[in-house]
Amino acid sequence: MLLRDANPNFESLMVLPDYPRYRDLALRTADSRAAAAIHIAFVKPDGTLDSSTWAP
Repeated sequence: MLLRDANPNFESLMVLPDYPRYRDLALRTADSRAAAAIHIAFVKPDGTLDSSTWAP
């Protein structure tokens, strides 16, 4: 949060394994994460990334 205050145009990315529990939590925190500019990318078993709000 200190980094975000110092650099308001920065965004954050959380990278998590693609587990149902993490997907559920991501859905339940979507509005708060969007307000804080925090994206989530899920790492699939084949190593690819999946994110609905972030693109490499």
